[in-house]
Amino acid sequence: MNSTTRKPKEGWQQQNCGNYMFIPTRGFAICLYTFIAVTNLVIGGILWLYSKDIIEYKEQYSCGLKTCKVNFDITTDIPEPVYLYYEIENYYQNHRIYVKSRSSQQLAGTVLSTSKLTSCDPIIKAKDLDMSNLEIKDNDPANPCGLIAKSYFQDTFKFVDGPKIKENDIAWPSDLKGKYKNAENWEKIQWTDVEDEHFIVWMRIAATSEFRKLWGKIDGKLEKGKYVVEVDEKMDYSDFDGKKYVVISNANAFGGKNIILTYALFISGGLASIWTLIFIFYPYVLGRK
Repeated sequence: MNSTTRKPKEGWQQQNCGNYMFIPTRGFAICLYTFIAVTNLVIGGILWLYSKDIIEYKEQYSCGLKTCKVNFDITTDIPEPVYLYYEIENYYQNHRIYVKSRSSQQLAGTVLSTSKLTSCDPIIKAKDLDMSNLEIKDNDPANPCGLIAKSYFQDTFKFVDGPKIKENDIAWPSDLKGKYKNAENWEKIQWTDVEDEHFIVWMRIAATSEFRKLWGKIDGKLEKGKYVVEVDEKMDYSDFDGKKYVVISNANAFGGKNIILTYALFISGGLASIWTLIFIFYPYVLGRK
């Protein structure tokens, strides 16, 4: 037998390799769903207990694109750290077109022509921004481009005769390391400062239509009393029934109060528990051993 007709020694050439197929058993399913149920219920319980230590005050506002005042009656001292958030309802940052409408290269400081900004569709040129106070020519690249940048939340907040709100160290450290950088001579070609931490916070997409984002921090505890927050409103969301809130809250090791995540863990843990019981008892229900 010559070398061309001899059966190869390697099994894979003749499809003689051993194979393995994972077939889950009833016992495996019981263990898996038990593990999922216990893990989710325990984590959900921990979050629930920690959330009880969160003191939160929230007030809705709508100023008609003017400056207005929002009153807070803080009935108990809020221990540090104290944060000021803005919360938005009925705003879908997770829409597929919205999420994709950005240029990571441009945000990192690279100057790109309009032909290389297709990912920012439909906000590619300066005229697409629909901003009357721009000194950039209409056909110049929108910088930053995209729907996320164009909708940048620009309402501002400050206490009237109250504590100073610190506006630094509010973005994720990973976002501050090279992801956002102004181009050279950026004042002449950009319509906003992409290194502004408020802008960076906005560019991190929210997963649900109701979300809050950090706007500032307050040093020390916030003592009980009456406070007034002055809002300079620049964003109008009334066209799509959007609602805006100012939120004053402290935080713990797991962040602020996260009821949605807690409920999600309880629900998934509960469903896993039901499946565990089904796999345990269904043979007896069917009259099998």
